[in-house]
Amino acid sequence: MGAVITNEGRIRRAALLMLLALAAEALSVYWRHPLSLYIFMAASSIFCFLAIVSFLLSFVSPSARSRVREPSDDAEVLERQAAEG
Repeated sequence: MGAVITNEGRIRRAALLMLLALAAEALSVYWRHPLSLYIFMAASSIFCFLAIVSFLLSFVSPSARSRVREPSDDAEVLERQAAEG
């Protein structure tokens, strides 16, 4: 059974991806090596792109409805099944 991702979860994931992008940018600033430019461009832009896509998906995707099941629901279903045969 797959996990249901709510809109709030998508926004949290977008925030986490944006924080990862900022961390990659911060590391590339302090790293004194020519590869830091490529990490800045590649990793940061990928994380930013994924964050933006995840954030925009939270607006257009249908809301996930969560229903808290009570133990009485299961008992009622079992009673109906027993009564039916």
